[in-house]
Amino acid sequence: MHDLEIVDPSDAAVTHTYRLRSLATTSSALGSRPYDEAYEIKRWAEFCAACFSYKPNPPPAEYFARHYYNDPQRDASLVKVIEWKNPTTNEWEIAASTKVFQRIISTGRNSAGQSIVAGGIGEVCTSDQHRRRSLSKMLLLDAIGSMEAMGMEASLLHASPALQAVYERGGNYKAVRSRWTVVKVTVGELNKVGSDLSGYRIRLASFPEDTASLSAIHRRFSESKFAGCICRSDNYWSNYVSKEIGDSLYVLTKDNAIIGCLSVRVRGDRIQLREFSVDPQHCGVQDAICLLLKEAVTCDEESFRLHLPASILGDDVRTSTSGPFEFVTEDDDVGWMYRPIQSEKRQGHDMVKYLAENSEVDHLVWPTDSF
Repeated sequence: MHDLEIVDPSDAAVTHTYRLRSLATTSSALGSRPYDEAYEIKRWAEFCAACFSYKPNPPPAEYFARHYYNDPQRDASLVKVIEWKNPTTNEWEIAASTKVFQRIISTGRNSAGQSIVAGGIGEVCTSDQHRRRSLSKMLLLDAIGSMEAMGMEASLLHASPALQAVYERGGNYKAVRSRWTVVKVTVGELNKVGSDLSGYRIRLASFPEDTASLSAIHRRFSESKFAGCICRSDNYWSNYVSKEIGDSLYVLTKDNAIIGCLSVRVRGDRIQLREFSVDPQHCGVQDAICLLLKEAVTCDEESFRLHLPASILGDDVRTSTSGPFEFVTEDDDVGWMYRPIQSEKRQGHDMVKYLAENSEVDHLVWPTDSF
């Protein structure tokens, strides 16, 4: 923890006293108040919720607290805040925040054991009163230093197009493209799929009973071919995924064995595929999606729009004139950004360069794992 003196951008004669600290700060650094993790997380989550309240569907404080507590690799020392001394109350109040998520990500060739130790950046926010004082940049550089010290190879974050220049300048992050497609799904045609298929059953996932099966299918379907895909441990499935999408994750079974899964969510005028895997040895990709969509989506209209990674249905959907799927448009996600984490002993992993040199590998972070 260290103190900062920053000049007020609207009045050069005024300075403000700040301090940068982690939420794992011991009681000796907090004066008379004893350390209380629950109090620190609650206070921080409420601050994040207030900062993001401008969004059309603002996340509540519970969202940020849940993401913290359900993460098997949570570490309060990686949640950093800058506080300021309120001269009126003489109390320290949060002015800005950032958080590092510890993750293992795939290179898209995980069948060969290729993965990357990475740090995800999230919960980056500054209260309106303290903007234009470079507080978020200070926290970002501090986070990069922490990742270097921990031996991480890369860092990733997701940013809106309006904010990408901030991360380019402030942290040398560069954007990559994830190929996504919008298709029109005709309900009548969708309902025809499966009439010649037998032995398949669909139900909601059950945790932790289904964890091992879901983890294995995800490794084979996603971790083995998508760069950036989060490599999930069984603990991550049982404690994080189950809490995020457990009430909407449908599994496809045959002979009581899980061979696929799917979860969707409504995003504006469309439905987004936020999770999907299938074992193609037991069911084709398109058949699996259709069978699971019929259970997961309730639609009173003749059709609905589905937003999904382009590689799931492949390029053939662009020219197909039969079946339930009709190509509408490309709608790529260009928000994921990376930077290598380098040190004297390590060059780090440059995801942007890697994807440019391996054009056959698609980039995908499933929305389930977003931060």
